Amino acid sequence: HMPSISDRALVALSVAVSRFGLPEKRLLKKLTAEVCQPHRFVRIHPNMLVVVLHSYAKMDMRDKVLLESICGLLARGCHRLDPQPLCSLAFSLGRLGVRGPAWKAIAE
Repeated sequence: HMPSISDRALVALSVAVSRFGLPEKRLLKKLTAEVCQPHRFVRIHPNMLVVVLHSYAKMDMRDKVLLESICGLLARGCHRLDPQPLCSLAFSLGRLGVRGPAWKAIAE
């Protein structure tokens, strides 16, 4: 049923899973696969991607595919983020142990 869920509902699902503290790995893999779909990934606002990443960070779930996709996008488009999502992004990347070009983009 994942392909029929709206973009906002996918983000809300990631938040709900993290709030309940139930890192259901199968569900999170499906969520990652759906968020990273090319047709969906270009539609989702960067702030929403930060919320998804923050949800994974709160559960200490280091999903390599999601991290590479989001970091690649945000390394080029970090300047479009407001201060609050930028702080959430920095928290999430730090908690997940991410290093690299994403930090340079945040610093600018």
